[in-house]
Amino acid sequence: MKNLWNSIVNSFKSIKSWSDFAKKANLTIEVIRRIILYSIAGILILLSLAIGLGTGYVSALTSQVEVPTKQEMKSELQDVNNSATLYFSDGSKVDNLQKDLQGKKISLSEMSPYLKKAIVATEDSDFYRHKGVVPKSIFRAIISDVTGIGAQTGGSTLTQQTVKMQMLSSETTWKRKAVEIFLAMRVDKYFSKQEILEDYLNAATFGANNKGQNIQGVQAAAKGLFGKNASDLNIAESAFIAGLPQSPSVYTPYNRVVSETNGTTQRGTFKEDMSLGMKRKDIVLYRMYRDKQITEAQYNSAKKI
Repeated sequence: MKNLWNSIVNSFKSIKSWSDFAKKANLTIEVIRRIILYSIAGILILLSLAIGLGTGYVSALTSQVEVPTKQEMKSELQDVNNSATLYFSDGSKVDNLQKDLQGKKISLSEMSPYLKKAIVATEDSDFYRHKGVVPKSIFRAIISDVTGIGAQTGGSTLTQQTVKMQMLSSETTWKRKAVEIFLAMRVDKYFSKQEILEDYLNAATFGANNKGQNIQGVQAAAKGLFGKNASDLNIAESAFIAGLPQSPSVYTPYNRVVSETNGTTQRGTFKEDMSLGMKRKDIVLYRMYRDKQITEAQYNSAKKI
């Protein structure tokens, strides 16, 4: 490449007329054009190879996975009975235990429309357009995981998050991620976006309530944080709750139960510093405004609350 560039420079030094200049300029443009075309072709070939290898790898990891039926998936996705499964290090099941979660399942029609918009805007803005997974996000997440650069970008859609919460264990292996992708596409095929969103909003955790209990689902979050039903949440309240799943323990306004005395559980205490939770709320509001889910006036008004 260096020799090629030197020859181009030397050719310009030998210019004696405008005719020579035009010929040399055309030659230079043609060389540059070819370099660009060859570079693009090389990148596309490498990208195609990477996609092919990735697809083959995912297929190999999921080839022995037992494919669940639609009814089996529905049962798992809608199960919010707060049971947790523990495993030994060799993968064998220990037992089902009751999780420290307070929650109540409700239908999507019983949730504030602002809450649904806030969750989609902040967690998965392409939710209504993709087929369960977003390839570019998965690729970005893999690069982040391998290189450690941009590790906070994430790559999970709402569908993947729902599958992870309801159908898979918490292990962090490539195989589990591959199975998550496989199941997310299958869930998207058999269930509507409304059904998936409802399952997510009933299964997600939202920090702690004023009793210091961990809360699951938006109805418990609305009751535990604002003392009202999920259907009655305003824009600011919806944005605050929608921001919690990213880091519930950080953004929740209440501390968890810290001790028990004489059989009486200590109630959760209100955090002195709520700045991180409020900043997160404003980020959600901006994303709602950016996605045209609320007006500029609504955005500015909710930020003040």
